[in-house]
Amino acid sequence: MIRDLLDSSRLQAGKKLSLKLEHFELTTLVRHTLEKLSVVHGDRFELEDGQPIYGYWDREGVRRALENLVNNALKYGCPRATVTVVLRQENERVRLSVHNWGNPLSRDEQLSLFKPFSRARSAKLSGKKGWGLGLTLVQGVAQAHGGAVSVTSSESEGTTFTIDLPRDARASYNA
Repeated sequence: MIRDLLDSSRLQAGKKLSLKLEHFELTTLVRHTLEKLSVVHGDRFELEDGQPIYGYWDREGVRRALENLVNNALKYGCPRATVTVVLRQENERVRLSVHNWGNPLSRDEQLSLFKPFSRARSAKLSGKKGWGLGLTLVQGVAQAHGGAVSVTSSESEGTTFTIDLPRDARASYNA
């Protein structure tokens, strides 16, 4: 939590997150992260497209962003539904998506979710605790890599958060 607060303060000051870029295989990181989360949350995860994807990213930053999105999907999604994680390489970009079923986010909520200390109205009404920093962190991680994060949400399609990253973040990152 302290690290999230420090990182949020850094982002609010208009600074990028510090990254430690290294070459690694992303699918293995995603799989291991989901396995660790399964110990606590049970067999609720499905990983689509398990092809190896190599690139240069900050391992810890990507793990934290994925954990945040998955934990949000568990916290605010349907408690019995599977959380689906999709990892795809598209040319020199990688898309990491987390999908869940549950109450959709309104368009207004979607526009404000990534602001620090911002929480969706449905999250506030749910009584579930949160600081509203997690999605700010996810966005900060994506942007520091030269990428972006987006959300789509509807009753018929569910909610999907997608992190779009370059396969080689070294060109975008200036420490």
